[in-house]
Amino acid sequence: EALEVTLVRIAPNRARPGIWRTLQPDACCTDVEEALMAVRENGYCLDQLHHELLANRDVILAAVMANGMALQFASRWQADKDIVCAAVSRDCFALRYAADELKADREVILAALEGESHRDVLRLAAEPMRDNKEVVLAVLHQHGYALEFASERLRADPEVVQAAVSQAGRGVLKYALGGIFQGALVQ
Repeated sequence: EALEVTLVRIAPNRARPGIWRTLQPDACCTDVEEALMAVRENGYCLDQLHHELLANRDVILAAVMANGMALQFASRWQADKDIVCAAVSRDCFALRYAADELKADREVILAALEGESHRDVLRLAAEPMRDNKEVVLAVLHQHGYALEFASERLRADPEVVQAAVSQAGRGVLKYALGGIFQGALVQ
């Protein structure tokens, strides 16, 4: 008895080590349950699904919960706040693929700090969020070097600069507006 196996080829830059998914040719394209199993193992499988499955909210949500960067393959859902929050809470870099209005949404930016985050959260956020003191302070408490991406107004704010220094040390003073804090003793 012969066994037929179809392997899905994934570009090396999109593959996750240890994840290999075999799919039946027809099941991959149209079966919701098979699609859910595939994207739960590897969100990047979203790239291989039939376009009709890309309209299924459950499939998209499962994919971005497995890998936030799967949002790049779900263009129809990039303006859906719940989907985007789920994606960015898994990987803050998924913010790249969010609709512009969501890059200016406080709740979305704060969701990006929940999981694996990076100082680039502020770089990827829209300008209004880089000038929102509450959001900037939340980011700085985790990533002091994000001060680089705060608005000019906030890079001149002593409370904001102090939060950055407290998290990352005096090296962040180079991002304080015009170096005005360089000579100050900041603990």
